[in-house]
Amino acid sequence: CNDYLKNISDISVVTDDTIITTDYGIAHYQGYLPEEPNADPTLPAGNTFTFTADSNHAYDIYNELNGIVYIYHNRENALPLRVHPTMNYGNVSTIQNTIADYSKTEACPPTLGGGGEEMKSGMYAANESADSTKVAIESLEDGGDTDELDFDVVMSMPSESLETRDMLLDESPNLSDTVMISAIEKEEVLPNAMLRDVLVENPQAAKSEQVQAALDERSYPMSATMRHEIDAGRDSLSEKEVSEAALTFFRQEENSLFNQLQHYYATDTTISFGVDSLKQLYVDNGSLEKQYRLAMVYYKMGDTTSCDSVIDNLQYTFDLSTEQEAERQDYDTYLNLMQQYGTLPDSVSSAQLMQLMQSDNGRPATYARNILLWLDQTTYNEPLLLPDTSLKMAVVKMDDFIVGSDNEKESWLTIKPNPAANYFTVSWELPYDSKSATLIFTDMNGLFVGKTILYSRENEKVIKTENWHPGTYLISLLVDGQLLETRN
Repeated sequence: CNDYLKNISDISVVTDDTIITTDYGIAHYQGYLPEEPNADPTLPAGNTFTFTADSNHAYDIYNELNGIVYIYHNRENALPLRVHPTMNYGNVSTIQNTIADYSKTEACPPTLGGGGEEMKSGMYAANESADSTKVAIESLEDGGDTDELDFDVVMSMPSESLETRDMLLDESPNLSDTVMISAIEKEEVLPNAMLRDVLVENPQAAKSEQVQAALDERSYPMSATMRHEIDAGRDSLSEKEVSEAALTFFRQEENSLFNQLQHYYATDTTISFGVDSLKQLYVDNGSLEKQYRLAMVYYKMGDTTSCDSVIDNLQYTFDLSTEQEAERQDYDTYLNLMQQYGTLPDSVSSAQLMQLMQSDNGRPATYARNILLWLDQTTYNEPLLLPDTSLKMAVVKMDDFIVGSDNEKESWLTIKPNPAANYFTVSWELPYDSKSATLIFTDMNGLFVGKTILYSRENEKVIKTENWHPGTYLISLLVDGQLLETRN
């Protein structure tokens, strides 16, 4: 619900880190498009973007990190405002909710207001919706058992190529990144045409940086045409993706109401037992972050015993990673310093605060730095990361991949394996000026077996032969009604 005006880049998602993990960036789903038509104007993202007539404007969304699926309102209804981000860089998919009309007051209603019980009720309802959606996703993804499906893919043999492809297609379009990446890495089992068939049926493959990176690492790279077919999935959502967007929406709603309730308990002097309600709110939430907030509430109340107990118990109630345990220990150090010295430390505690700041373990480092800044014992310049405006947006056309000429072309068709068992892959590359093409399959007596219409100048297709009788067959390539080539 932001209104962007006269910006070089409206939304910039950038980093100076060299290693990018799956949790880098902003939320993958920006907005929610229900499976059933829904005109609720609060479901799409609700931003308006800088007018393209502004000569300084370079990007609506500039994204260097993990993919973004941006769902926007009916753009025709919103005119002259721009609700559809079209000037984007990086992995950004945009999908329109054609029946959700945009108006600022309806799309972006006020978030504050209502009493504590009303906010709690809304928060619990959002939590319940999120939990039920999460269960639905778990049953959808990989047929409900990612470990088993991934194991079957990893253990598949070259003789099981067709069975492995069909197994993955049976669970499509709801494959996980884990299974898709395992499939990509099984080059000896799934040739490019089979893998393409699977990934085309899973539009989330086009939006996953991890899947795209795995494709880039194939020893035998896919053709540009095949990659383009897979990337077409950026314009659509699978059932799993719709459910994942719903989960994000409900979690955001739950967190928004939690933050409103937290603010209400902490600042509204008209309610009784506000601090007790705030503590109970953190206890009920149960997350690691909220337990740190609970400890800070106890510290501000002067209840150092409860504060220390909360921090100490975290190592037993949570399975902390090495980084999280380092942060917990720094919280313990920081709060002990505050209990002893407050915000006016001596030289010894100042050195400890400096050490906390330099350790850079989460919020304790920030708290320590803020005190040292206030005491003029350190300096800090907030890093400002900006998009690279020298990069240009481009729409890649299929013709961009066509180079060379038809001179000295030895064959227009490639068939492998040949001889075949239960399938073969036929690859074709048509003349540059061709307008239509068809593959005709016949037996040696001229009996028609089947045909395939070719819609691209060059590509591959898997042909299943499990119902064909043993023998020799002919594949004829007809281009613009004329026989161009026949292969056995």
